[in-house]
Amino acid sequence: MNFLSFGLFWIAWACFAAVGYGQNPSSLDLVISDHNPPVESIDSRLGIFVDSGGRFEIEEIIALSPERRESLFSEVKNKFGYTNSVVWVRVRILSRVDSEIQLIHEIPNSRLSRVDWYVVSSGVITQREQSGFVEVFSNPDSEFYPTISQKLAPGTTSEVYARIESDTAIWVPYQVGGVEAFRMFAVRRTLVWSIIIWVGLATVMFSLIMSWSFFERRLLSFAILILSLLAHYTIYHGYARIMWPYPNWWLERQAQLLTLLVGSLLTLLINHFVVRDYPSGKVPRFANDLAITTSCICILIALTVEFRSAVRFVNPVAWSTMLIAYVTCAVYDFTRKAYDQLWYNITLVIVTIGVLYQYCHVSGYLPRITSLQVFQQVFSVLLFSSFCYAFVEFRRKYKEIEKRLAASKQEEAHAKLMALQYQLNPHFLFNTLNTVNALAYTSPSRIPSIVEKLATFLRLRLKSTGPSFVPLRQEIESLRAYLDIEHVRFGDDLQTTYAIDPRTMEYPVPDLILQPLVENAIKYGFSDEQPILLHFSSRLFDDSIQVEIVNQGRYLVQSNRHSGFGIGIENIRQRLKLVYAGDAKLELFEREKSVVACITLPMRYFSQ
Repeated sequence: MNFLSFGLFWIAWACFAAVGYGQNPSSLDLVISDHNPPVESIDSRLGIFVDSGGRFEIEEIIALSPERRESLFSEVKNKFGYTNSVVWVRVRILSRVDSEIQLIHEIPNSRLSRVDWYVVSSGVITQREQSGFVEVFSNPDSEFYPTISQKLAPGTTSEVYARIESDTAIWVPYQVGGVEAFRMFAVRRTLVWSIIIWVGLATVMFSLIMSWSFFERRLLSFAILILSLLAHYTIYHGYARIMWPYPNWWLERQAQLLTLLVGSLLTLLINHFVVRDYPSGKVPRFANDLAITTSCICILIALTVEFRSAVRFVNPVAWSTMLIAYVTCAVYDFTRKAYDQLWYNITLVIVTIGVLYQYCHVSGYLPRITSLQVFQQVFSVLLFSSFCYAFVEFRRKYKEIEKRLAASKQEEAHAKLMALQYQLNPHFLFNTLNTVNALAYTSPSRIPSIVEKLATFLRLRLKSTGPSFVPLRQEIESLRAYLDIEHVRFGDDLQTTYAIDPRTMEYPVPDLILQPLVENAIKYGFSDEQPILLHFSSRLFDDSIQVEIVNQGRYLVQSNRHSGFGIGIENIRQRLKLVYAGDAKLELFEREKSVVACITLPMRYFSQ
C-alpha cells in the first residue's frame, strides 16, 4: 500500500506538470486595472531579444522603428543556458486606473551576474537601475533578486527593459505586482522556504539519530543527501547571504557546484557498502563504483577549472552516472524482491531525476513544463515524503526484528525452564526408587502403597505440558501427593501443617516451584532425635503474594547441610529469574530455631 501511494504521488505530480507543457503564448501587453495588482508571473508575456555580441545599448533599441523593435523581441522562451550573449527582456504595461500606482518588477534568479533596468515612456528613458549578483558586492543590503520599482502614471503605457549578463545559466522568470501585494508575496515566499529549510534540518537531525540508533547506513545517506540539497538551494536562491552579507565570488559560485557534488559522492560511498553485500551483484557494484569515480573527477574539475566552463557539464555528468547507478540497483532489488532496499534506491532515483531536471531546465535543454519554483517546492515535499516513507519502512522492519528477537528470547527461556524442570523429576524419582529399594528389605508390605501414591503423583505431574503457571491450589495438591509418598517412607516421623490463605488459592505460581524445597527439607532436616516438622503458609499483600515453608533446624550460611535447604535452591532462583525477570525472590533465614524459605511473587504478573 505504501508503494502504491508513493507511486500515485509521483504520477499526480507528473500530470500536474504536464498541464503547462507547450503553453507558451505569444508576447502580450500587461494591462493593469487595479490600484494594488496582485503578483503575477508573466513569463509568457515577455519579449526576448538575444544580443549575440552585446552590440546594442538601450538608446539604440528605443531609437528603432516600432516594427523593427517588435521583430527583435519576438522570442518568447525564457531559458538560454550558458551563453556569452546579452539577453534583453521587455514587458509592455498599460495602465487602466485613474491614479498613479507603484509596481515592483522582479526576476527571481539570484544567479544572474548583472541586470540593468530601464523604464521607457513615450520613447524617453525615465528610470535606470542596476542590480544582480555584482551589485551584492557593492551593496550588501541589496535584494536577493534583481528588482526595480516603477511608478506608473494613470492611463499611460510604458515599457520596462532588462539587460542581462551572467557567467552561469540564464533563465528569466519574471514577476510583477503592486508594492503591498509584493511585500506580502515576499513574506510568504520567505516563509515557505524557511519552513522547507527548517523542516529539512530537522529531518537531517532526525535521520542522523535514527541512523545512530538503528546502525543503518541508508538513513545516514538520506541525512547527507538532504543536507547537500538544502545547502545547494540556500546558496542558489541567495539565502546564504543573510548569514554571509559579503560573499566571496569564487566561494559563492563554486560552493553551489560543490555542495551537490560532495553530497552525491558521500551518498555513493555509503551506497558502496550497501551494494557490496548484494549476492551476485556485479553490475550494481560496477555502476556504483563508476559513479564514485566520475564524481571524484568532477569535484577535481570544479576546484581547478573556471566556473563558467565547469558548470556546464560537471553536475550533469556526475548526476547522470549516479542515475545509472541507482536505476541499476533498483532494478536489481526488484528482480530479487528485496523490497526493503527497493524504496531506498527508488527515492534516490527520484532525487537524481529532480536535480538533473533542474539543470536541464535552467540550461535550456528541456522545454518549459512548469515553473522552477513550483517544481522545487513539489520536489521538496516529495523528498520529505520519501523520507517519511523510509522511516515507516524502517519502523516496520525493526518491529519485525524486535518481535523475532523477543520470540527467540522466549523460546530460549522456555528451553532453559524445561531443562531446569527436567532436573527435578529425575531427582525425585531417584529418591522414591531408593525408598522402594529400602522397603523391599525392611517392610515389603508397604511397597504397593508407595507405588500407588507414586502413580497418583505422576498422574498429576503429567497434566503439566511445560513450564507454565498453575494455581497455588494445584501446586499444593501436587505437594500433598508427594508428601503422601514420603509419609509411607517416614511414617509418624514426618508431620505437616497448613495455613493457606483462601484468597491465594487461585493465584498462579510457577509449576513445581515448592517441591524442591520440601525435598531438601526432608532430606537434610531429618534426624534420629526428632521428627520432621513442616509448616506451609501463604499470605496475600497489596502488590505480592508470599508462600513460606518452615522446618525445624538451624540455617547455616556457609553450608546448608542440616538446614533443610540445599540442592534445589539454585534451581529455584534461576527459574524465578527467568520467569519474573528478577522481580520475584527466594529468601532463606532463621526464625525461632526454625529455617524459613519465603518465596515472594509480584502481583502484576498475575493480572497478565
